[in-house]
Amino acid sequence: MPRRPLQWFGVLAVSTAFALAVGAAVVLSGLLDLRASTPDRTGVAQLVHFTFQRSVAANARAVPPRDLDSTANVMKGAAHYANVCAQCHGAPGLDRGPVALSLRPEPPSLAQVTERYSTPELFYVVLHGVSYSAMPAWPVSDREDEVWAVVSFLRAMPEMDFATYRRLARGPLDAPRETAGAQALPVGPADSDAGFGWPRDALADAADGMPGTPDTALRIGDQSMAPPVAGFLPALLDDEPLAVCADCHGADGAGRADGAFPNLTLQGEAYLRNALAAYATGRRQSGIMWPVAMSLSRPQVEALAAHFGAMEPRPSKSAVDAAPDLLARGRTIATEGLDAAAGAAAVAACASCHGLDDRLFPRLAGQYAAYTENQMRVFRDGGRGDVKSYNPMAAVAHGLNDRDIAAVAAYYASLPPGAKADGEAAAAPGREGGGRAEQDDAGPGDG
Repeated sequence: MPRRPLQWFGVLAVSTAFALAVGAAVVLSGLLDLRASTPDRTGVAQLVHFTFQRSVAANARAVPPRDLDSTANVMKGAAHYANVCAQCHGAPGLDRGPVALSLRPEPPSLAQVTERYSTPELFYVVLHGVSYSAMPAWPVSDREDEVWAVVSFLRAMPEMDFATYRRLARGPLDAPRETAGAQALPVGPADSDAGFGWPRDALADAADGMPGTPDTALRIGDQSMAPPVAGFLPALLDDEPLAVCADCHGADGAGRADGAFPNLTLQGEAYLRNALAAYATGRRQSGIMWPVAMSLSRPQVEALAAHFGAMEPRPSKSAVDAAPDLLARGRTIATEGLDAAAGAAAVAACASCHGLDDRLFPRLAGQYAAYTENQMRVFRDGGRGDVKSYNPMAAVAHGLNDRDIAAVAAYYASLPPGAKADGEAAAAPGREGGGRAEQDDAGPGDG
């Protein structure tokens, strides 16, 4: 044994070199068994899982929002979970399938293990994913509100039966699955001159301002891709994207009563087309809508926008329950704006944009208060995305506190579809005709 401390450096150096040589020899020889067909050894699986648990416990520090367990959050999380997560992790009344059970490591049945993790730990895993497993990170990093919605559902899932899960994820059991008169939407080009995918210039516009992004595709990490992608296969291959839309927005396009999803019938064709294009190209951020929109061909985007844009505006399905003083505050902000206060900039009236150009700015009258309020908070937190067109909403939202945001959302929800912001009834809004808006990205509003 070395008698002097300095002599240990030689021993450690030799030991380290020997260990590295042995490790390199094992890796280069191909002796490691990485076949998924071979079950993990018990000790190895336990060690990996323990490492995962310690990593999560040491890094999970997020603070849940006050409305974490709201019905709207649970519903939004359930719809996304059913589309993306249930295939591997099962669901209330539904176990995992043979493909999921053939993964290594095997994905857990979340209905059985969710209660072992704290709320911040669930958020951490859903947001960041797990390396060296099939658990992906959330597609966008700035939409923590969507991640919290999934966490809200995960917290509620252990006590949930299949009927409740089915209603939350897909809507009422007796709801029609197809809109009356709806036709199959084109999966490919309508004629020989139409493109199936997305035009090169549309992707170039979407890539503008995104460093390192080629003009022919979008770049995610070190990979590039261009819509449509092999994502929601039934929507892309079976010509039935309306069924996917109906899960969240309802077969009638008017959303659901708790305001988890927007009422699409309030918007026109051009705005809806721009919104879908912005989602598909990643300019408007959403870990829920991006995978769906990117699975659509360009003809399907055009057809969906035309389908929902031609619908008669329907009232949203929830009543507005707000105090008169809150509605009055919302009306003031919507019609007059706010003067500059101590330490805060002036806020322009909402009506100065909304109602001027329906291609860029969504119609807010009659929209669900919960949805509008959430979108304004996303603007304030910087998670809405880098839309290319004129975008005053980030500055506007920063000038509003939570009560002001709730007031504006409640006021607009109290108006009937097509009403002006001053409360005077207006004619039902006209639908844009065949003219395409020049912008290929969604406007800055909430729709």
